[in-house]
Amino acid sequence: MKANLSFFTDIARSIRASPKRGGSHMGANMARQRDNRNGDHSSSGTAESTLVALTTQICGFVHEGVLDSRCAAKLVRRLRKEAAAISEAGKTTKSGQKELARTFDAVDSILRNHDAGLLVAANAALRASVSPG
Repeated sequence: MKANLSFFTDIARSIRASPKRGGSHMGANMARQRDNRNGDHSSSGTAESTLVALTTQICGFVHEGVLDSRCAAKLVRRLRKEAAAISEAGKTTKSGQKELARTFDAVDSILRNHDAGLLVAANAALRASVSPG
């Protein structure tokens, strides 16, 4: 489990080590994000393999119970949008698209199973709390 969390601690360290952004940097960053939303995906450096790796990590975290399924669903939704942006920009390969589809299917299955387990547990708790007659 420590190996899985080291990915996020490395990111946190790099964020803390980076210089504070503000002023004109902030405006330029917001403009780049707006351009990306408007269809200019030339500055997106995300690769299909990166999306697969992130989705696989999310899948593992949900399976281990480390990440809430609602949070995971939101993250996966964002990753799907990024995958669509990469596809629209023509930066995809057939094998990469197939791998992404398999990974998204796997995480969807894990999320459904996890949510079903939560529903069964909540139903059992409700039945246990209701006393007969």
